[in-house]
Amino acid sequence: MKKKVAIDITEHPETDCVIGYVRVSTKSQKESGLGEEAQREYIQTAANAAGWNVIEIITEEAVSGSTKPEDRPGMQRAIALANEHGAAILAAKVDRISRSVKHFAHFIDDHHVRIATLPGADTFQLQLFALLAEKERRFIRERTRAALAALAERAANGEPEAMEKVQRRAASITRNRTRAGQLAGAHTQREAAADFADTIRAHLLEAMHDNGGQPMSFAQYAAALNKKKITTRTGASWNPATIRRAMQRMKPL
Repeated sequence: MKKKVAIDITEHPETDCVIGYVRVSTKSQKESGLGEEAQREYIQTAANAAGWNVIEIITEEAVSGSTKPEDRPGMQRAIALANEHGAAILAAKVDRISRSVKHFAHFIDDHHVRIATLPGADTFQLQLFALLAEKERRFIRERTRAALAALAERAANGEPEAMEKVQRRAASITRNRTRAGQLAGAHTQREAAADFADTIRAHLLEAMHDNGGQPMSFAQYAAALNKKKITTRTGASWNPATIRRAMQRMKPL
């Protein structure tokens, strides 16, 4: 009989104390206060409904969701307070913790996290919601690409406003190209393989969820990914050996 491999997801102990965490990612949100105000309302409403004691609400200003949570000064303070009081970190939505499924999964494994809009969700469910949020962002990117293609076509037909927008976008891309190239070249092949393996983690969690939360074999995971037309890093189909190697390369949660 083949040995089945499960993905371990550890739950954190319950607590009635929370540290609110608000992240305002753009300058316009910071200046308007609308983003911060809405998040604070989510946090306070959820805490009141659940009977949680909000010790403090910390606001992280003008910080991107792609930055690792542990690298943000505001989150570092939230973690310190949570450890001091034995409290959970309460954010309004999943993407306020991180927009990266990998970063989010690592963070909620190391720290007790609650989400105001998902007050009853456990660790496994939060990872699934993070995956779905990432898929939604992917759909938005696809719609954006379609809109840009339409803009380029109008510019090619000589529409002045479209031509001006295309020129501004080209200038912005040129400014960012050097920095993007530096970041892309910084990864070694091993790091790239490990990063890719971590992107597969969410798909494995989703497959196990579809299987009723039951442990699955390498062959079952491979069949699930192939059915969804998810390929390996080289574009090949999955098999038990490639699933095993991907799991071995995954960074600890």
